[in-house]
Amino acid sequence: MKAYINARTELSGLKKLHAASCFAFEQTEEVLRYRLNNKKSLDPNLSFLKQPTKYRVKKEYRLKMIGQLRELIFIRLISVLEAYLVDSVRDVFFQNKQPFKNQDTPISFTQAEILSISSLSYVLSKIINKECRQLTSGGFTEIAKYYKSHFNVDLYTTPPGKTVMREYHDRRHIFVHRLGAPDKKYRQSYGFTENRLDIDEEYLQNCIQNFSKYIDEIHVKLDAIAHATGKTSSPSNSSASYLVILQQDRTFDPEIIGENFHFWVGDEIYALRDILISKHYINGSSDNCVGKS
Repeated sequence: MKAYINARTELSGLKKLHAASCFAFEQTEEVLRYRLNNKKSLDPNLSFLKQPTKYRVKKEYRLKMIGQLRELIFIRLISVLEAYLVDSVRDVFFQNKQPFKNQDTPISFTQAEILSISSLSYVLSKIINKECRQLTSGGFTEIAKYYKSHFNVDLYTTPPGKTVMREYHDRRHIFVHRLGAPDKKYRQSYGFTENRLDIDEEYLQNCIQNFSKYIDEIHVKLDAIAHATGKTSSPSNSSASYLVILQQDRTFDPEIIGENFHFWVGDEIYALRDILISKHYINGSSDNCVGKS
């Protein structure tokens, strides 16, 4: 599913960013030390080795910069996870509407909206966009409740487990809103006694590994739900606006040119019937053309 591919790409990118940045810090220090130690006899050809503005060749400065880098990557990791979980709801909805048929969930339309609706696609888009907006604003706790009630998927029992996942999100909250200074609630919840939280190398690497495995496991469960009985088939590519199908027998229409075939355009769901002008069958052995929109 699209959300899974995006999440894996993001994780890979963050790992590369971390490795490349640490390497850049090390190389910068090596260059500056060389320049400092060979200031009098520096080869004119190496005159481009200039010290970056306000960059200090001191261990504590490097450790501070790398520490801040880890904090930013950690915050981004949590965002990647939450975006994956919300976008996966879209992916499941796109392929299988059954888990969303909740009689207790109302959705309102104005009279103007109802009178303006030209297809079911507008209704479907409004439903899923409303669901995802609520999940995005509710955070991980609300997402976990939603997954349990709609998919019977327990995000807390999936490794690394409830305690670790909550600590990740609580720690992210501390960095985003308190710049790493723990509040009373965090201290009491995790027995923390230091003045400031930090992200060391071991913690960050464990977090990346846990999220990678976590996303893989959730993906397997959601993929099974998406492809369960009652799904709506999705196209492999939704960018086409002109459709030509060659076939020998007009008595059989491929699923992709069925009027109920759905596809994504941005965040909106459309059915082929929304854009289909007509279907034309041309008899012949090699030039049979069906479906023009």
